[in-house]
Amino acid sequence: MITQTVTITQNASPNIIIGRRGTYETEQVVFDVSWLKDTYGEGTAELLVKRPPDTTAYPVTATLDGSTLTWVVSETDTSFKGHGECEIYWYVNGGLAKSCICGITILRDIGESSSTAPNPWKPWVDEQVEHIDDAVDYVESVADD
Repeated sequence: MITQTVTITQNASPNIIIGRRGTYETEQVVFDVSWLKDTYGEGTAELLVKRPPDTTAYPVTATLDGSTLTWVVSETDTSFKGHGECEIYWYVNGGLAKSCICGITILRDIGESSSTAPNPWKPWVDEQVEHIDDAVDYVESVADD
């Protein structure tokens, strides 16, 4: 897997090349969010992506581990060539402390473009359902004891 590291600072708004149209989980972007953590305190992060033709953003699965936020780029994220954006939301004590926008570029390929793209919400919803299933399994295991 190809890893790109992007450092988030007060004035940073880098452009990130996330692959060619249709790239599927072979690239990841690791955001160094230590500036957010040092400036605003311990928090949680959410990452939204807006693909080139989209008018609204959608949440993607991103894992926060210490001072790094990791996004594994999916086929959904690279469905269309062109320039889009991603935005990190940094929450502290349940409130939005800061957001940072980075440009994203999806490179063209020489194949034919599909007229339909995968549903961008599906991977995020699937992850939420998995967390719910894990919580139910845990509660059932504790209840059995």
